[in-house]
Amino acid sequence: YATEFFIAWYSGSPYERAIFYFRPFGEMASWSLIGDQKISFPLIAFWLMVFCNVISPIPLWRWKVRNNPLAVWIICALINVGMWFERFNIVGSSLQREYNPASWGEYWPTIVEVGITVGSFGFFFTLFAIFVKTLPPMAIMELKEGTIPPMKNPGGGH
Repeated sequence: YATEFFIAWYSGSPYERAIFYFRPFGEMASWSLIGDQKISFPLIAFWLMVFCNVISPIPLWRWKVRNNPLAVWIICALINVGMWFERFNIVGSSLQREYNPASWGEYWPTIVEVGITVGSFGFFFTLFAIFVKTLPPMAIMELKEGTIPPMKNPGGGH
């Protein structure tokens, strides 16, 4: 992620610099609950993205963590969540600051966008459940292992 910020700085474009500045440190991005300020979802999304994609895989450097299936599963789930937050940052930062200053504001997903996202997950998991029910994910070798091999001459040659 540091290279993205470096390239935005190196480009010399003030608009690109501003977009990359507003992702982690925007005017509406405040962790403070003092006064009229509130926690901004795009700020939380940016720092959760950094945590999930950069910080959470660090325990995989240890051999014990790599060989623990539950720990690897949790880290993989965090990375998937972080990748979703990355997509949100790409879309959300462009919707938060447009060219017209009158349209600036904090982006919040509408009920339609949330419904489409939840429906997509539901559709995927329904199709996945139907697939697993129809074609169970079992290796052929495991199925052949429990069967008795056929005899070469079951009738004794008569």
